[in-house]
Amino acid sequence: MKTILRQGFEKPDPQSHASQGLPPSVDELTYQWIVSQDDHVSTNDLYLSDIGGCPRKKMLKLKGVTVDLSQHAMWHRMRMFQQANNVADDLAEAFHHDKRLLAMEESISDLLPVNWGGRFDLLVLWNRSRFWEVKSSHPNAIRYAQTLPKRTHVWQALAYEVWAGEQYGTEQPPIVHNADRGGENPSIVSEIIMPEDWFEMRHTIPGNATPDIVRTFFADLKDVGSLQIVNMCDAMLELEAWLDDFKARDIIPPPLDRAPNHRTSKVSPHETTKEGGEYVPVEIYMDRDWRCRQCDYCDTSICEPPKGTTSVLEYDRKTNTWHLKKNGRPYLGEVLAYVKDDLRLSSIDLEDEGEGGLLA
Repeated sequence: MKTILRQGFEKPDPQSHASQGLPPSVDELTYQWIVSQDDHVSTNDLYLSDIGGCPRKKMLKLKGVTVDLSQHAMWHRMRMFQQANNVADDLAEAFHHDKRLLAMEESISDLLPVNWGGRFDLLVLWNRSRFWEVKSSHPNAIRYAQTLPKRTHVWQALAYEVWAGEQYGTEQPPIVHNADRGGENPSIVSEIIMPEDWFEMRHTIPGNATPDIVRTFFADLKDVGSLQIVNMCDAMLELEAWLDDFKARDIIPPPLDRAPNHRTSKVSPHETTKEGGEYVPVEIYMDRDWRCRQCDYCDTSICEPPKGTTSVLEYDRKTNTWHLKKNGRPYLGEVLAYVKDDLRLSSIDLEDEGEGGLLA
């Protein structure tokens, strides 16, 4: 912990300070300090951390729309920020001590397309040099590791490599490091899948290339790494389109519609003891978009996204097949696209429906 007393500081005048009164709470005082230390201030409208996020939330922020947080929400947000910063700082210190830290928290905005800004967390030697993105996660998210890494985090780390990898001379795919901010579970370290022959061909992508130009390099390729870059670029182009509408006509995107999600269950080779095994998908359903659950605007007069859950596909362990639920057919197209794009669902095979299967 940094000791302010050792660094020297200007002591307040007790009389003049007392006249200012006290803040509503110590938590609010701490929260205001943490917010004031956010050094992501720049002239860029969009950040790599926005990729895959809610367009409405982003444009509302650009418009300056604010929400009064409850004391509980303020406390939760404050602790989340503190713990995330502590995790990243401790990890950087550990890498530095082991002579693996090459750089940390450097801006790469000069390498990005117009309107985009960003900075990576760490550049480290782990086997060989690579970007290392640190995310703090809720203990439950770590416990059910099949939900990690989030697609938005994958795209963020992927963007560092796509636009800055050549400049920084990285030799390995980037890492997304999910650390348990509750300290209950070990970290999950995920290496991002890159396109085939990525490190041999990346120099052919022009500097500051726009997302649509980057997309053309991979649009016709079928490997997982190329698909991830295409999806990342599509998400960036969507945000850019909304930004253009916002700047030109002050248009705010609508609330997010419901989106596919999935439920998992543990399949154990020892059914009597429930030891070992892994979590596998057993249901895919339509539900409120997960991004809404992390948004201060949600369920206020500013934004009221639709609620409700509709089961679409359910897995039958006895027949080893997926079944289309009664009210699921209108959402089947969205669900099939979700299964195809989400690497966490790669174990699902919906091509061979079988007797009594998907479309029965």
